[in-house]
Amino acid sequence: MNKGIIKYFIGVVIGILVGFWLHVNVSQKEDSVEKYIYKGNVYTKNDLSFERDIIYADHVDPYGVYDKKDGVVPNPQIAADLAEIILFPIYGKREIVKQRPYCVELLNNKIWVISGSLSPKSEGGCFTIFVEKQNGKILLISHGK
Repeated sequence: MNKGIIKYFIGVVIGILVGFWLHVNVSQKEDSVEKYIYKGNVYTKNDLSFERDIIYADHVDPYGVYDKKDGVVPNPQIAADLAEIILFPIYGKREIVKQRPYCVELLNNKIWVISGSLSPKSEGGCFTIFVEKQNGKILLISHGK
């Protein structure tokens, strides 16, 4: 009977150790995977102007990207998040975040206008960015002095 309990206890301990080892190795592997790989500038002879909308065969958008009723930037939260993604690398995260709360307006149900705000005691200007609601295209970026 003692041998059975000892074997059971050893099996449980080994199971716990193997489980812990697997957990640690899987966690480290997830952390070591790069988020993206930058492949550098790529040059092509093709005209890459996108003045026209994307046109699918039979005029059907198979993934519903451009046929979304509310567009790809459907609400002020996503508009503000997109503005931060664009503006942080340009002006610095600290500069943009200190202009919170942002003023977010929707012009003619087509263009998001996101602007920074400053407290009355602050010096300097605010950012403004225009984003198309339907496709997320950045139309204008500016920053006052």
